[in-house]
Amino acid sequence: MPIRENNKSHEICMWNDDSNCDECKLKSDLQCHRKMSYTVWFSFGFFLAFIPIIIGLLVGFFFGNLSLLLFLIGLVGELSYVIFFFLIWEPRMLCSHCP
Repeated sequence: MPIRENNKSHEICMWNDDSNCDECKLKSDLQCHRKMSYTVWFSFGFFLAFIPIIIGLLVGFFFGNLSLLLFLIGLVGELSYVIFFFLIWEPRMLCSHCP
């Protein structure tokens, strides 16, 4: 059974309206609904780790002996990881622990 169908059948709060959160006992401990502030803080920490990698690729390309092909492979690899992380891995990691 797909995850969403399973969650809906158990009436997990993340599928309900935000107005039900006011009465929730876990409101201050669990982030069940997407909020822009949570996304910004999570993304900031995630992308902060990629700054040295991108700087290293740029320095290697412009001042080192990193060829254009290797530079593009590194850049595409990093972008592929970001897409994989945010579209596949992160939602399953964060949403699988909800009560």
